[in-house]
Amino acid sequence: MSLFSRLGRKYLDLLKVHPVKTKAMTSFTLMAAADVAVQSRSEEPLDPIRTLRFASFGFVFGPAGHAWYGFLERVFKPSASLAGLVKSVSVDQLIFAPIILGTFFTYLCALEGKGAEATRQKISQDLPPTIVSPKISSQVNNWFLWVPTQIINFKYVPEFLRLPVVSSVALLWNIYLAVMTNKPVKPREADNRFKHDNLETT
Repeated sequence: MSLFSRLGRKYLDLLKVHPVKTKAMTSFTLMAAADVAVQSRSEEPLDPIRTLRFASFGFVFGPAGHAWYGFLERVFKPSASLAGLVKSVSVDQLIFAPIILGTFFTYLCALEGKGAEATRQKISQDLPPTIVSPKISSQVNNWFLWVPTQIINFKYVPEFLRLPVVSSVALLWNIYLAVMTNKPVKPREADNRFKHDNLETT
């Protein structure tokens, strides 16, 4: 048996014996890899604190995803029928995805020491789905990637492997999120107008 086969078998064993811990560590590792990939494209030195902040959300997403996919399997049985598949994907993308994205942005803002107003502006700028803006939001991009991914995942992948599949595909998604979370928040139009008025009156 090759090294990769042995490692794969060991990983599957860990998923069955310690599912929550294994899924949390999988999410943490892949999120760390994504942030390092983004930082490696910059001329700035690697910021390990930033990577730890970003990757630590894996310890939130791993247990949450484990519970969520177990719930969907019990309630809708997505692999058993088309109706169950449609319900699972719909509930996953319309309820869980916005909540986990909003939690992610809030979590990162809190770790970065941003206040409530800065956090609110960050979520308002990057989360809501919109098709009229030149910048497609995180939620819309989320649907472009995850709706087809989850259709395949729910239909053909055993329940205990669904979160690892998501974590693997999420390597690309996490690179996107790493870019999004480090974008500056654009000043609100009202704030800009207020500053302009002040300049005119001085």
